[in-house]
Amino acid sequence: MGEETVLKSDSRIGITGATGMMGAYLLRALVSRGFTNIGCLKRPSSSTELTGGDAEKVDWEEGDLLDPESIWNFTEGKDVVFHCGAFVTFNPKHKKDVLRTNINGTADLVDACRENGVKFLVHCSSVSALGNPENGKMTDEESPWDQRLKLSPYAESKYSSEMEVFRANAEGLPAVIINPSLILGGGFWHRGTARLHITVSRGMPFYPMGTGGFVDARDVAEMMIELCRPEFSGQRFICNSENKTYREVLSRIADGLGAKPPNKPLKKWMIYTAPMLLRAGRKLGFRMPRLTKDMLLASHKNSLFDNSKSIEKLGFEYRPIDQTLDELSRLFREDHEKGKKFSLLPMD
Repeated sequence: MGEETVLKSDSRIGITGATGMMGAYLLRALVSRGFTNIGCLKRPSSSTELTGGDAEKVDWEEGDLLDPESIWNFTEGKDVVFHCGAFVTFNPKHKKDVLRTNINGTADLVDACRENGVKFLVHCSSVSALGNPENGKMTDEESPWDQRLKLSPYAESKYSSEMEVFRANAEGLPAVIINPSLILGGGFWHRGTARLHITVSRGMPFYPMGTGGFVDARDVAEMMIELCRPEFSGQRFICNSENKTYREVLSRIADGLGAKPPNKPLKKWMIYTAPMLLRAGRKLGFRMPRLTKDMLLASHKNSLFDNSKSIEKLGFEYRPIDQTLDELSRLFREDHEKGKKFSLLPMD
């Protein structure tokens, strides 16, 4: 494949965001491959329950992405750092926190990595950082970012954090960026993409009319590890299994849960009224999904992501999304019966 991986059996590895869904999968993948010298940055208030038994196999180092001193201490002595920590939300109320955590936190992290002699950084970004191409046009790693477009604070933060990584790379820090599409992997069922199972199980008559990219969290974790090669430094890699319509995804989940699939298209005019109606329903005591205008607008677009670079350069083989959705539906049903609030998919 080219140059040898920088990950050695005795590498001193650091992970930010290991208490979140994506970081927990990465931690599990590293532990399953036999890596033992792993340190994970966590806030004092963060729970490690999502990492399960792996929590006892790593060193937890208390700190915060907004505390430069703790980031410096965390990166000192590390060979490879995986940056999964981020503030993920599409709620415009949290714009300042999203920008501050994702941009400033990444800037401080890459500076600390460079100054402490970290040999390689893998930055987990998002396809949200790849701009806003024309509806139905394929997006690849070279798609231009258009500053004139009004994108979500989250997308803005991921793009700007990538610019910090590229800056540090130009200053001498070996680094690669992975851009996952919508990550499917369970975790806490009331958060992120895992909430789709709760929403569909309760009955979801409407489906967004757009298309999006989807990827299994285990594939993202495995690709992050595979990207630890000097030849990939300074590059981006889209991590996307398939582009599917939201109707296809929601219908597959409904089939797996024995629920009624959505059969009414969500019209564009509804996007501007739905969040307000859902908020009103929650105030009246009804269990309503938390959807923002940005989320609904994104799901109305036909967003297509080209994964050919990862296939050609890495020889990467993705899990089929229908298989992932079926596994998640089985897991959700089992957890629902047990009253369990979170789960991760088993590693193959």
